Amino acid sequence: MYFSFFPIPLSNPLPAIVILLLSIAALKKDGLLMWIGYCLTLITTIFFAFIGYALWQTPQ
Repeated sequence: MYFSFFPIPLSNPLPAIVILLLSIAALKKDGLLMWIGYCLTLITTIFFAFIGYALWQTPQ
């Protein structure tokens, strides 16, 4: 199976921003920011799942 290793745009900043938001929310004990961080975690997970699925479905 051939794997194409190329940089995917926005693949590093998304998880970094989510981790930053969650850590700030934990330090400030801000429930709303924590909820936003969890929602962004879900969106980031869906984004990477879609990229993985798209790479899985590419023709060989």
